Amino acid sequence: MSEELQAVIKIRDEFLSISSHELKTPLTPLKLQIQQILRMLSQSTAWDPERMQRLLNTSNRQISRLSKLIEELLDISRISRGQLQLELDRFSLSELIEDVTQRFGRQLEEAGCELQLELETDLIVNWDVFRIEQIIVNLLTNAIKYAAGKPVRIEAKRNGDFVSVVIRDRGIGIAQGDQNRIFKRFERAVSQDHFGGMGLGLYIVSQILQLHGGTISVESELGQGAAFRVEIPANGPQAASTSVIQAPDSALCASPPN
Repeated sequence: MSEELQAVIKIRDEFLSISSHELKTPLTPLKLQIQQILRMLSQSTAWDPERMQRLLNTSNRQISRLSKLIEELLDISRISRGQLQLELDRFSLSELIEDVTQRFGRQLEEAGCELQLELETDLIVNWDVFRIEQIIVNLLTNAIKYAAGKPVRIEAKRNGDFVSVVIRDRGIGIAQGDQNRIFKRFERAVSQDHFGGMGLGLYIVSQILQLHGGTISVESELGQGAAFRVEIPANGPQAASTSVIQAPDSALCASPPN
């Protein structure tokens, strides 16, 4: 068996192992919670509405996690086949960030993360609003996950022809040696035993930014938090809205010959 074929099989097996583990993780408690709800509903005696509400809230979070994992898998498939596309539109980046952070209000509160916003007004951009929201959600989610109990700060401003967005936290930080590889597929800077995830989020973010003609970088030290900086041309990519990433690592979708 050739080394290239062995590498393809290794990538495929790693992908299947990680994705199956991550998909099973929220499914197990979700099944148990639904079973508890069904038992409560079948009992003839009165049931506790507050307990029911807690079970439903927890189930909803697990469903949201499953949805996010499935979307990541779909995006990886599109990237590997060179089919990730943009639909460009003009919108206010400041309003988008405010809308996203409002929706994350409860998660920020539960994590004990004080949110600080410094947004330049009238930041009108020509980007794919769905994909940019995906980037903000991913980076904000990471900040909440790795900086529980610490403040999170989001800054957005224009720098010449570019717009920059910085999401800062004061969490666990990232070692210098890990700061380049975290933007690669399946790479993580933390133990999977302590923090879930497939190691795909930042890779997808980097690919979306590449398609926009933008970049992402990180400044961090262990124990000192992290600052992720996104920079994109305000007027969007020079190519048409149907631009496609021709990803070189298409081995993810490859299958070995019979």
